[in-house]
Amino acid sequence: MSKTFTREEIAKNFNGQNGNPAYVIVNGDVLNVTTFASGHPGGEIALLEHAGKDATKVFYALHRHEVLEKRMKRLKVGELKDYDRKLTPPSWKDISKVPYAETQMDGSPYWKETHKKFRKVVREWLWEEGIVDWSEQAEVSGEYPSKEIFMKHGKAGMLAMFAGKHALKRIPNPVLLERAGIKPDDFDVFHSAVLTEERCRMVCPGAEDGVASGISIGIGPVMHYGPEWMQGELVQSILEGRKVICLAITEPSAGSDVAGIQTVARQAVVNGEEGFIVRGTKKWITNSMFADYFTTLVKTVSHDGKDLGTSMLLVEKSEQVVCRQIPTNYAMCAGTGLVSYEDVFVPARNLLGKIGEGFKITMHNFNMERWGICAMAVGRSRRIIEECILWANQREAFGKKLIEQPVIRAHIGEMIAAHQASYALYEKITHQYNTLPREVANAVLGGPTALLKYNCTRMMNIVSDRAVQIFGGRGVTKTGMGKNVERHMKSFKLPSVYGGSEEIMLDLSVKQVSLFFASISLGKQRY
Repeated sequence: MSKTFTREEIAKNFNGQNGNPAYVIVNGDVLNVTTFASGHPGGEIALLEHAGKDATKVFYALHRHEVLEKRMKRLKVGELKDYDRKLTPPSWKDISKVPYAETQMDGSPYWKETHKKFRKVVREWLWEEGIVDWSEQAEVSGEYPSKEIFMKHGKAGMLAMFAGKHALKRIPNPVLLERAGIKPDDFDVFHSAVLTEERCRMVCPGAEDGVASGISIGIGPVMHYGPEWMQGELVQSILEGRKVICLAITEPSAGSDVAGIQTVARQAVVNGEEGFIVRGTKKWITNSMFADYFTTLVKTVSHDGKDLGTSMLLVEKSEQVVCRQIPTNYAMCAGTGLVSYEDVFVPARNLLGKIGEGFKITMHNFNMERWGICAMAVGRSRRIIEECILWANQREAFGKKLIEQPVIRAHIGEMIAAHQASYALYEKITHQYNTLPREVANAVLGGPTALLKYNCTRMMNIVSDRAVQIFGGRGVTKTGMGKNVERHMKSFKLPSVYGGSEEIMLDLSVKQVSLFFASISLGKQRY
């Protein structure tokens, strides 16, 4: 049982004066800072002036609650008697009671009890398994995810969830499903939504992409179009985290213009084996720095130089596949790189689908990739809104809490309004993906998904801008209270470019309208 102290006892006997130890009170915890003071990042004097006192207010003005949970726990020697903890900020792993901080599942036609339970299980797993801690460290250090991190995600069933429901059956006893009491057959698109939203609550964009980006967009073409031999150990090793895959489509001169790729795969026979010699460059390829396989879109050319259209190949890492890190504006741990194929021989058996089907395979992948970007956007932005509300109720300026200032309430209101509108459309389209057959969804949801992505990336713009205004200098500082706001500010523009730029998304949504009226003129549609 923890020892209890009174305020008077601490003030008299633990004030750091006349040889007394130095204790401070933070949120009802009594911390012995006697030896810690000399190494205090803010300086010894700044800490010892609060010895013998309740430093809760000044602590929360400078630090996040997680600092108390993680780093200061070792200094705890007891608790303050009869301390009221009802104002304790929520722990990262708790379901928040802050308005607009959580998805409103109750009374919704979309969300079921199983989704609610799964959200709690995922959140607790990320915290308890040290994924949040690793992500925080990697976001600063830039270290790539280790095999241990990948395999931990694999055992939990998370990598298979990124790959899709059909992959879950290949993981024996996936931890997350077992804890939530969900059978693989019952895992749906809303469970996938929960998974992505929860991971993105960490607001560690580099670390999040470091683990999830490659497999979520790279393995789909392999599982859907890859030959039978790939479906065994190769796919299994990726789902379990023993191997890493990434998608290599974008090129220096061909971003959203997928048809403009220049990487060439020329048919060839090497040592008696049919295959392709691949030459070209891919750029901004997430996870490429530590990937074992590259799902690669190429222009295929026959032995005699005839254009055979675009194709998709699975290229294995070798000395002829040279990867160079690209220093993007978010953490290096995502492993984003420039990939050079320097006359790589790829066996014919590594062809996905048929020669000339590359564009079709790419399009098959795009809708769910864009939907996943939207899940990330709404999950991460919701976390930023929660932080702004908490900070506005904590921070005082000009004699008032920020939340009492009309201009701050207006900023928060704008963020909430933009987020709620995006989330409503996101829920509707998620429901359509959940209920429509895959072929139908691919045919009718391309435009709406593109519009949703545009809506979500514009929403992130508003959230980031207003959040920085609310946090001020802390909002552009890499550590402390505003670190999540700073990370969001650095990375919110990325989704407006990758997966199809905002301009392309708007154009795609309108093209569907044009196609509809064109089909009417051909007599294929009726009002």
